[in-house]
Amino acid sequence: NVIRNLAIGGLAGLMLGLAFALARQALDLRVRTAEDVKALSDRPVLSSIPVRKGDDPHAIYLDLDPFGPQAEAVRRLRTNMMFVDVTTGKHSFVVTSSLPGEGKTTTAINLGLSMSDAGTKVLLIDADLRHPSVAANMGLEGAVGLTTVLLGEADIDDVVQRWGGTNLHVLAAGEIPPNPSELLGSQPMVDVVQALSSSYDFIIFDLPPVTAVADALVLSKLIHGMMVVVRKDYCDQQSLA
Repeated sequence: NVIRNLAIGGLAGLMLGLAFALARQALDLRVRTAEDVKALSDRPVLSSIPVRKGDDPHAIYLDLDPFGPQAEAVRRLRTNMMFVDVTTGKHSFVVTSSLPGEGKTTTAINLGLSMSDAGTKVLLIDADLRHPSVAANMGLEGAVGLTTVLLGEADIDDVVQRWGGTNLHVLAAGEIPPNPSELLGSQPMVDVVQALSSSYDFIIFDLPPVTAVADALVLSKLIHGMMVVVRKDYCDQQSLA
């Protein structure tokens, strides 16, 4: 019976297709929406920054397109960070991610620039002493910076650079050390954080991904809060958890 066999074959193919689709969805643990993040953490989602095809992955949105959706999303992030700052009195935050390549440095740079536009005196510190990129992305001198200060070879004021005519100040990473975690957890680092806290309204620390190394967790003991950047369809739920 050709018709019956075709019907049975079509139904079997449909059922196999549905089973494959359900299995693939169940096994795919990538973070796709803000709801996925909320299911893994009780911390609030502060903003969702869209990525436009063809964009430089290290684009400074506030300069590239001041009125574009990326810039508006960063301003929304700034506003929500200000609310967090008001309710907790926390004026320094670590910006990190779960995996490399999720946009933590780009987010930190744009957030700092957006906060400075609001009249806040901001310091952005490149504390990623393994793969520093803040200075390169912003076109600043990166040979001296945080590690130079920690070694006692320069004063903080001598190596902090101002971004144009804004209120955004940048402390580059400086020379890459062989022992990043030990430096970030050292007494000189404690002294640097305490000294800077009285000089700036808001301090942002760019640090390596938390699943790769322990640097962010080490420094978070000295800082008041942590913001994790999650890239859609890139980070999996296991890594974020």
